[in-house]
Amino acid sequence: LIFISVGIFFIFFIKVNYERIKIEEKEELENKRKFTENLRREKKERLDKERFIAWFRENMSGEEYEEYCKYILKQKGWEVNLTPKSGDQGVDLIASKKYLKVCIQCKRYSKPVGNKAVQEIFTGKQYYDGSHGVLVSNAGFTKSAKSLALKTEIILLSDINLKSLEAYCAPV
Repeated sequence: LIFISVGIFFIFFIKVNYERIKIEEKEELENKRKFTENLRREKKERLDKERFIAWFRENMSGEEYEEYCKYILKQKGWEVNLTPKSGDQGVDLIASKKYLKVCIQCKRYSKPVGNKAVQEIFTGKQYYDGSHGVLVSNAGFTKSAKSLALKTEIILLSDINLKSLEAYCAPV
């Protein structure tokens, strides 16, 4: 009878602890999920705040987007000039800092930017004797644009990463 009582108690003890451990694991997973979600939300809010400070709007025109990119670079100590609206050879901005002369094309699109823009900035970089060619977009890039950029050594950036331009431009 004692063995049966001890056995029943032992089984009950194991079952209760197993259920407690499962509940704790579930709570831990939920806490990790919430933590990760909060980190993502905070990062998005920080980026949205940075973009707001720099006047980013989802409905801005191409020219406003160029000014927005120019503002970001000026905040990081770059000397930035807008090229003429016509005959710019695919270059919207020329940013200079130290030994760098970076030719930049800015694309404010609703869909990923394609090959044509990479071809344009590649040509424009040659035309302006730039040290680097950069294509900036708010909407990402197509697979073929990424492939061509790799071959032509054109740097593809999101406007969010534009503030770190100098890090992307290793000495040539």
